[in-house]
Amino acid sequence: MSAKERPILFSAPMVRAILGGAKTQTRRVVKDRRRQWERHSEVDEDDNWPVCEDEYGDWYRMRCPYGVPGDRLWVKETWYCDHCFVGDLNLTMNCGRIGPDVEPDRAKCEAEWRGDGDTGSMMYYRADGEIWQQMEQSGTGFNWRSPRFMPRWASRILLEITDVSVQRVQDISDDDAIAEGLDAEHADGHGYVVASPNGYVLVRDAFRELWGSINAKRGFGWAENPWVWALTFRRVQP
Repeated sequence: MSAKERPILFSAPMVRAILGGAKTQTRRVVKDRRRQWERHSEVDEDDNWPVCEDEYGDWYRMRCPYGVPGDRLWVKETWYCDHCFVGDLNLTMNCGRIGPDVEPDRAKCEAEWRGDGDTGSMMYYRADGEIWQQMEQSGTGFNWRSPRFMPRWASRILLEITDVSVQRVQDISDDDAIAEGLDAEHADGHGYVVASPNGYVLVRDAFRELWGSINAKRGFGWAENPWVWALTFRRVQP
């Protein structure tokens, strides 16, 4: 079976960590399409994989929505394309060509994105620097595009999944927390620590704060200790 590609969204700090080689893991909440998985499910003891009870009382093995080892993830991030129209999503997604059903002019987009010929680079990513710096580079004012609306051709990062497992978020180890992209260092007698606005904190405490800032408002905070897909990946050439 050939490898599949799926999109995955990352914030600007996490994109920078991926580009810098510091982030090789990500954790995403395990959910079932019909209900919150952990309330009606369990992990199979033989292969540590989630199984879920359906409305008929039958149990089925869940599939990871992000894929299996060998599959690839193309990263969606906050972006801007210089020749896309501002203020109109349909026009933006179609690179200035009028009509919501028109396919993107991918050859033109990719040529300008890569800087082929005399066009120069037309793609900007929020993770690469402050807004005013990128506005100065482009010579025009613009509004950032949501990563949710990034088309495949605009993605610059491709990841290959090397491992998938299921665990409670609080079961994360120090090494895995560092692999999540936290810039940690070793302190004798205290384990791994991370610099924070309030001094140094243990790396798991830093990850707990990061997790809560993203997931607490959705009901999947650290205290709820949700089940998560733990994905390990490596960056490959797009």
